Amino acid sequence: MNRETRTVRPFIVEGRLASVLEGVRFNLATASCEPGGRILVQDPDEYLRAEPVLTWAQDDPAFDEFRRALADEAARNRIEPFAASLVVTAHAPYLKLTDVVVSHPLSELRSLRRTLKLRGESRPTALWANTHGAVVTAYVALNREMPEAGNLRPWLMGTWLARAVFRLKTDLPPILFRPIPMEDDHRREHNLPGECVRYLHMGDHDPLQSREGQPHPEFYVDANLLARIDRARGTPVAKGFQVQLACDFIAGVVTDVATRADTEDHLEWEHVADSLWGRIVALAAKAGQDNQEPAVLLGWARRNPAQLLARVEGLLKARRFLMGALVDPE
Repeated sequence: MNRETRTVRPFIVEGRLASVLEGVRFNLATASCEPGGRILVQDPDEYLRAEPVLTWAQDDPAFDEFRRALADEAARNRIEPFAASLVVTAHAPYLKLTDVVVSHPLSELRSLRRTLKLRGESRPTALWANTHGAVVTAYVALNREMPEAGNLRPWLMGTWLARAVFRLKTDLPPILFRPIPMEDDHRREHNLPGECVRYLHMGDHDPLQSREGQPHPEFYVDANLLARIDRARGTPVAKGFQVQLACDFIAGVVTDVATRADTEDHLEWEHVADSLWGRIVALAAKAGQDNQEPAVLLGWARRNPAQLLARVEGLLKARRFLMGALVDPE
């Protein structure tokens, strides 16, 4: 039986429009990736330090040709410049976070810059997860519906006409969580009230020990809530919920470690670097203004759990996403 899978699209993209992004490149520090390729980073700290850069073309003459091709090929496909955009997204599959990095209408190609640098505040939240990598995708996509496009023509808003996918991988196991849909059976098993929406069950997992060979913590989230977040993925409300769930999981781990504080007093960084606690401390270290080394932060983190959580919230940009989820009443 043939199990090959391929993208089937019920419309025609004429000329070179479908391949117009073939020259786009993604760089992370000195590593470069072409569409369909990937960058593997061994050092999780380097993953956070490295500057992500998307380059539309390799030099100025090639960039001029890229913009001309976009305009000409869109016209060949009877797409007005205002009806399509260059869109870049960053997606962290493990965290279920997706950021729209840029959406630039083809009608404003003159103001498009050849390179898109994602450093500092411009670095998407999805690119801060240094344990499972991310997917960066560039699209040429419709930004409005075109019901008069005709048969076998793209017309639905959000339809992509060209795509370039870049994968960033880290050689590390996950440090955060994979939500388990919580059903009523789980609530009865753990003696939880019916209105409970999330519950962290550490079980036999010791957050101070290496993750290898241990059962994973079980982070339950109401099944219906997860389904709604998934249906609304990419919206400000969904992003706000996702960030809050990440904060809730980390707070649960920090609380669990606090109950083991006496046993942690003798531990050095090399004892916990590969543990769940160690990864959380490493995240907090990168979130501070002084960019401390995790080993220096270890004792401080145990004595200041509230400050530790505040640093992680800052790294996850919790304020931005939670404020974005709230719409002022009209």
